[in-house]
Amino acid sequence: MRACILLGVDDRPSSQTSSTNLRCAVVSLNRNDGFVLKSWTGNCAYFDANGNYLGMLPESLPEDPDDWISDDTIYVKCLKAQPTQMASAMTDMAVLAGASAEGAAETLLLPTVAFLKALVSKGLLLIEGGGALEKSKADLKTWGYQTKPLERPRAFEALKEIEDRTNVVFVFNGHGLDETGPQTFDGDAILIHEKDPDDEDDNDVWLHWRAVIDHVSDDESNYDFVYLNTCSCGSKYSMWQAAFRSDAFFGWYFPVRLTTMRTFDQYFWEEILELKNERKIRKAYESAVLRCQAQFMPDDVPVFKQKTAVDVEL
Repeated sequence: MRACILLGVDDRPSSQTSSTNLRCAVVSLNRNDGFVLKSWTGNCAYFDANGNYLGMLPESLPEDPDDWISDDTIYVKCLKAQPTQMASAMTDMAVLAGASAEGAAETLLLPTVAFLKALVSKGLLLIEGGGALEKSKADLKTWGYQTKPLERPRAFEALKEIEDRTNVVFVFNGHGLDETGPQTFDGDAILIHEKDPDDEDDNDVWLHWRAVIDHVSDDESNYDFVYLNTCSCGSKYSMWQAAFRSDAFFGWYFPVRLTTMRTFDQYFWEEILELKNERKIRKAYESAVLRCQAQFMPDDVPVFKQKTAVDVEL
């Protein structure tokens, strides 16, 4: 993943001054990198595209999300041109992700003793299919991820979120085997919306891996990891991994007991959060398997796959 802050120059006349131009640094965050912009922070004033004063940037992230400055582009007043490019400060999250900052113009303007920071996070999309299975323990907030939970969504709702490029982790928690019908979809579909038994007009909604293909970009995918805590999808790991174009995949090869799914889910996400500098998914997976292996029945076969021999990190 790459995230960059792009700086440019805006010399349009200011509505605040009658005889001079408001010279601004145009500061933008590239959002097509698997990051979610929370807020800009800094120690300087910012303006809209017409040069209207909007206020001072907050020095730190406000507690109230309504006070966040989350526009993709902000305008910061500048004093003088510099012959060399200058990049603004980036967040720790962006640095950890191997990000870089790039100048967007040959000559950039130096903000008035300004220090800017874009507070960003990656997205974890969590779909709960419903039924007897307890809620997943998937949570990476302490790592700066934004968890996006969907409970028993319709297909269009799920696919809309799946195609959001800010999501880098996909988690499904529910059923993956239709025991009431012909077993032609064993492992090929997940039950994202289990029918409400008290609603006679409600119906099960299954999501097939083929439907995912059309909603994930043809170029390099944003998905680092796909986690399917459900029956049988591990037997079709190559299809699911190809559909999401993900770097790593987890699932179960055969139908699996609910108790096993609950236990493994708890241990896996505990192990993930125990990882420090090296956030390797394989390491958390192997540790979780060791912790609950005594509970496995012969058919409880977990499947973990990676695209390459290089361990995927979150």
